[in-house]
Amino acid sequence: MISIIYISNLYSCLPLANQHAAFKLHIQEQQKIYGEQVLLNLIKQKGYEKPIKEAYERVVGDSKLPNLRYEYFDFAAETKGMKFENVQVLLGRLQLDEIGYCRISDENPSPAKQQNGVIRTNCMVGESKYRRR
Repeated sequence: MISIIYISNLYSCLPLANQHAAFKLHIQEQQKIYGEQVLLNLIKQKGYEKPIKEAYERVVGDSKLPNLRYEYFDFAAETKGMKFENVQVLLGRLQLDEIGYCRISDENPSPAKQQNGVIRTNCMVGESKYRRR
């Protein structure tokens, strides 16, 4: 099993026996604070990112937590060739109206609209492209 806890060198990922329990506790804590959690995974489904994607999906699937939604969108593949209009498909799947947003104005300090959850993103930048020298 691959660790889904972030470390800077992907090739030193080690199995962690308690990663499922840590994930579940973390998400439950975030749900108490923020409400529904939408986990948006934007990493590639091939190359060195594929095992990370699959491990993340396994941990999310095994958690069986309520108010937890997983969405996958291969951002690099979907927007290849400057096709950023494909992001509209993702926005439709996210159902942003259900999560809402918080709005407070200077005139009225009471929230005019309240947020019901958060969208958490997961993405990776190519290691060779941005490596420190």
